[in-house]
Amino acid sequence: MKRFCWIILTIFLLTSCEPRIVTRKAQGGYIDLSDYSLSQPVRLEGQWEFYWGKLLYPADFARGSVLPQTYVDIPHNWRKQSVYGITLTNTGNATYRVKIQTDGSQRLLGIHLPRVSTAYRLFVNGEEILERGKVEEDYRLSQGLLDVRTVYIQVDESEIDLILQVSNAFYTHAGITDGIILGSQEAVQTAKKRAYGLDMFSIGFVVFAGVSFFLIFLLRRDEKISLYFSLFCFIIAFRTSLVIGERILYDFLPLTNLRFIERLQSITIYSLLPIFIGYIASRFPVGVKKRLVSFFQISSLMYLGVMFFIDPRYAEKVLLFYYPVVFLGIIYIFTIIFLSLHRYTKEFLLDSIGVFFIVGAAVFDILVDRGFFESDYILTWGLLIFIAFQFFLLSRRFVQVLEQQELLTAHLNAVRNTLEEKVDLRTRDLKEARHKAEEANRAKSTFLANMSHEMRTPLNGIIGNTELLLGSSGEVVRKYASKIISESQHMLFLINQLLDISKIEAGKMVLEEHTFSLHEIASSVEDLLKPLVVRKSLEYHTTVSESVPDSLVGDPERIRQILINIAGNAVKFTPRGSVSVHLEAEDRSDVQTLIHIRVSDTGIGMSEELQQKIFDVFTQGETGLARSFGGTGLGTTIAKELVELMSGHITVKSKEGEGSTFTITLPLKKTSDHAAVHPALEEENLTIDLQGCSILLVEDYPTSQRIMSEHLKSAHASVTLVGDGNEAVETWKKGVFDLLLLDLQLPGIDGYEVSRQIRSTENGKTVPIIAVTANALIDVRTTCKEAGIDNVLMKPLYKKTLLQAVAKHLGIPVSKNSSAASQGTSSLLDEFDEDLRHELISGFYNQSLRQIDNIEQCLTEHRFQDLHLDAHAMKGGALNLQMSKLGSLALEIERAAKKEDEKTIKKLLPLLRDTLQNEIEAVSG
Repeated sequence: MKRFCWIILTIFLLTSCEPRIVTRKAQGGYIDLSDYSLSQPVRLEGQWEFYWGKLLYPADFARGSVLPQTYVDIPHNWRKQSVYGITLTNTGNATYRVKIQTDGSQRLLGIHLPRVSTAYRLFVNGEEILERGKVEEDYRLSQGLLDVRTVYIQVDESEIDLILQVSNAFYTHAGITDGIILGSQEAVQTAKKRAYGLDMFSIGFVVFAGVSFFLIFLLRRDEKISLYFSLFCFIIAFRTSLVIGERILYDFLPLTNLRFIERLQSITIYSLLPIFIGYIASRFPVGVKKRLVSFFQISSLMYLGVMFFIDPRYAEKVLLFYYPVVFLGIIYIFTIIFLSLHRYTKEFLLDSIGVFFIVGAAVFDILVDRGFFESDYILTWGLLIFIAFQFFLLSRRFVQVLEQQELLTAHLNAVRNTLEEKVDLRTRDLKEARHKAEEANRAKSTFLANMSHEMRTPLNGIIGNTELLLGSSGEVVRKYASKIISESQHMLFLINQLLDISKIEAGKMVLEEHTFSLHEIASSVEDLLKPLVVRKSLEYHTTVSESVPDSLVGDPERIRQILINIAGNAVKFTPRGSVSVHLEAEDRSDVQTLIHIRVSDTGIGMSEELQQKIFDVFTQGETGLARSFGGTGLGTTIAKELVELMSGHITVKSKEGEGSTFTITLPLKKTSDHAAVHPALEEENLTIDLQGCSILLVEDYPTSQRIMSEHLKSAHASVTLVGDGNEAVETWKKGVFDLLLLDLQLPGIDGYEVSRQIRSTENGKTVPIIAVTANALIDVRTTCKEAGIDNVLMKPLYKKTLLQAVAKHLGIPVSKNSSAASQGTSSLLDEFDEDLRHELISGFYNQSLRQIDNIEQCLTEHRFQDLHLDAHAMKGGALNLQMSKLGSLALEIERAAKKEDEKTIKKLLPLLRDTLQNEIEAVSG
């Protein structure tokens, strides 16, 4: 009982810890906050200017001809107001306006709109800040959203002019039904986090109760009371996340149409009564009339069915007809409890208190819905207390049932022990037989390992003596000696295959993890098989998809062995035609990718019977094939074992006379962005002096310009900076430079064309050219090489990596230095002092805001090429400042712009500003 009291006390404390927000009321459309610093958020209520039936813009107010003007008290609902001598409806258009005088101490402000119904557009000081839903002059075409939204703005004036347009086509609650919150960015963020945390606690508590009793129901299917209670908890959690507080559900359903949300709300409205009355009937079964319970349940479900087939604008009328059913149901619930009064004592008291709380919450919900109160739809603390009461009582009841079950279990255990003794006698022989089989398997593995070791010793002598024989004279001697070495090497290969089988079966095969290039492995295997391919006059093709990363983490030697075995078999069993190897990748997560390797040939193929056993040890098909093509059948077996050891799988499809296709799937780890691009930093520090070196830096993005310039100047280099491709060529022709540092994505002509034109000049034939790019596609290096570029550096670009590359191409020695003043640091931003770091972050933030605005404008005008350039530039700047999430998001938008995928860009754009804000806060510390 003490624990129960602590639970109730905790619920009261948490639900009462709402964010502290001061309320200031407007008078005549004006709020004076000049005596308030906005370091604590303030709720804006009181008299706002109100214009019914109009969507007014800042320009309309600037002309001074906006009439008629009246005032309404915020918060309010349209259907409760009377303006211009007429009573408003809940559908139409309206414009609100309020002027706010601040003390001017806060420049970065947050505006939190907890409940504005339904579609709306917000202007601050003449600038459109936010639009949610679709606001139309013809309100019947508007499309509403109900999610909670927070925006952050920079205000350079002490007076704020706030204009809000609201358009509603059908939703019951129209207008500003809760005060808008204003404060400093930090204050609004803090208040939002606290409110979000309280909502998460409430929902989490209810969901935990629901899951707990659903599991109890799964254990005891006859306990319907547990099922009803769990369903009730889930519906309450769903409704809480949908209509109160921060409306958490909208975070998971962004940009959802209001008509769909109306139907979701209908589920919570019309399913609560049948579930709750079923719970009460199961909890207090004395005197329950099943027909009455069924009537309320079926009636509610029928209303729910109607809501899914009618237009949501008629939802209110349907709800009016449903309220009598609700009130009758509440009366019947109290009747059930009254009839059970004589049967219960302590538990009945707690049950009754809990029911009164939940019924009170339901009545309050209805009164709010009918407009008698302006508040959240549900008494959160009342629901939590009810659920806590029922959770406690049902848990206690379940414990009592478990105690009875333990008594029965003790008796059953005695019977089971007797049966187990008999079963043990029957299974003893089977265990002994299995033990002998395991011993035999271990003996086989040990035999293979020992034989492999024993055969290696004389084989090494054969190879060594034969090599000596090769040094003697005589062409015949050399011919036979070469044959002996060839056969000995083949025998060594077979022994290695046997040893691999032995290791795998004995569980001794250990995989290593190294960073490697799959492109290089595929190329080396092609080179290894080339002599046999040429001898058989076959065609051999290797293709690597652009989706395959440049570097991966895994066991490169075992992957090479798999590819050699499968591709080697393909070449061996293909008398004529071709063999093709294709590699592609599929992203599985941020840290893992799925590599697909497909090896196809036009060879002899396999029967269905052989395909079933091709991966078995020593299987190669018919004896005739073994004589014709050679081999032991170990290759495919080892390949399969290695693939499965790497948690992958291998399959084969084949038809006799038409060739075979082996498909290998391997899950491999990705390298991190830093590890993939940069070699590991050495422990010792390096000193690089570029004194007297003149470098032309071609980069258009301001943040990247500043970072690379500072790095080069710190090594005493002379830097000339240009930001345009055409300007770079002209600057090169006029000056004398030792090295060209070139971004590939430039205004005017791109970096490839800049390199080609400079290489065509007399003084540009031998100058080192280093490209810098955020493009990680496979063909970038190939294209750079064709354009005359000597080296490619990938962003983010560390100081040490940049200076080492420049020094290498200029032939400048690098000296080691063990002092603390290193030119290479562990974090890119740590390479700058505090002032410069702040300047870089601030400059990038302002530049990014302008680029986001430009991206939105380009999307509206369908200028996808310009949109692509802005997204690419933002990606490079983000990577340079180690803002990986922002860089990834910009990359997705860049790719979508390349495909002119308007839908994807619209989906990603709302995340861009929030991600920028979060990343700036993270790197700012």
